[in-house]
Amino acid sequence: MASPRFQIFVSSTFRDLIDERRAALDAILEMNHFPAGMEMFPASDFTPSAIIERVIRESDYYVLIVGGRYGSTDAAGISYTEREYDYAVQQGKSVLAFLHGSPDLIPAGKSEMDAAARAKLDIFRKRVEIHHCKYWRTADELKSQVVIGLLHAISTHPAVGWVRADVSSPELLAKLVSLQEKYDATVLDNTKLRQTVNDFDLTESSYAFGDDSVDVEYHFTEEGAKVIGRCAMTWGEIFLPLARNLFSPLPESRIQDRLTAMILKSPDCTSIRERSDRDKLRFTISDAGFYKIKIQFLGLNLIQLTTVVKADVFAFRDRGESHPVPAWVLTPKGIAELSKRDAVRRPADSPQENASGGSA
Repeated sequence: MASPRFQIFVSSTFRDLIDERRAALDAILEMNHFPAGMEMFPASDFTPSAIIERVIRESDYYVLIVGGRYGSTDAAGISYTEREYDYAVQQGKSVLAFLHGSPDLIPAGKSEMDAAARAKLDIFRKRVEIHHCKYWRTADELKSQVVIGLLHAISTHPAVGWVRADVSSPELLAKLVSLQEKYDATVLDNTKLRQTVNDFDLTESSYAFGDDSVDVEYHFTEEGAKVIGRCAMTWGEIFLPLARNLFSPLPESRIQDRLTAMILKSPDCTSIRERSDRDKLRFTISDAGFYKIKIQFLGLNLIQLTTVVKADVFAFRDRGESHPVPAWVLTPKGIAELSKRDAVRRPADSPQENASGGSA
């Protein structure tokens, strides 16, 4: 079976980074993958955000390039590049960020002259730098960094990707049948597990949730030794950001990454967050901390366990074989709980509307 090819969305300001974007696109094409970005949209002054969001959703990886400009902004004063970045993070995409390493040396013609825009760019850079990012100074250096970054991302966080539609064989069909059987068995086991949970004589108030506090265990490596710690969060602080990305199955590896990022942002981890990138602490949620959250949400019937099929490019190399990995998805109760907290409510003094649309 042919190795999968991946769609990679490239996000940046445009006029100041023409050469750099071309270098990134060349790197992606030379790796036999598909670049996607503003170059693919029709020439116009405005591309509907729905189209951009759809392309980001369909992409396997998201590449962000930050130079010396914050870029054009929307009505809320947020740049379109930052909006794209936020949406990619919200969708759980693997984000590869490449920041100019010497912004003070960027020529004036490619830098923000407006003080307010410079301030917004600085804030945006700091947001991105909280996560893993690479730095570049020339287009050629950026091209090399993109190649290295994508190779690492594909090996550690393999996406589904694309394969030719005419690639088929009896072996492939047999594998698909086997995967379907495993999926059906997982669904059956999950149904039995949910039934077992529902059979417990427990009321909803028996489980901690909402504003109830929980200590989440994490660990990191410092000078070759593992350090274990705990941070205080509430169940609501954990559930809400996570649930917004569980309308479709999300692999547990992605969930662990998201929980790790949430812990790092907590007040208890302020000092560790400041040291994390500088000292390469390899910070992550512990297996015990992850299990505590998983079993709590299962007990509350907010999530159910399933699997998704991923192409393991690193393990199987050119064979491009696929395998099921564990994943979470919201239950109807989980969706209802999220809607109860996120849905917009009518103001208390707003008149009720009757069925025909008029005021009662």
